[in-house]
Amino acid sequence: MIIANNVILTYGPRQILKDINLRLEPGQVGTVIGPSGSGKTSLLRALSLLDFPESGTIAIDEQVFVFPRKRLITSEMPWPKVTVVFQDLYLSLIHI
Repeated sequence: MIIANNVILTYGPRQILKDINLRLEPGQVGTVIGPSGSGKTSLLRALSLLDFPESGTIAIDEQVFVFPRKRLITSEMPWPKVTVVFQDLYLSLIHI
């Protein structure tokens, strides 16, 4: 289960997510749709704890993460319960 309450995420002076509330039950499938630049990837990055929100809470199963927060300790990491597939691949070939 993933629950988000009052999640706010900013990048610099720009507020990307404002008071986001979300609840996904186990086995439930959700879809995030919207125009380019509307915050879809930012939402997924926040829910997977790749980017920390400025405020709010995110619960992944029994673990509750309260923000603001600077870092996670190893025992708190929610992975591999949360998996992210990035929209861009940043692979480089090095020719020697």
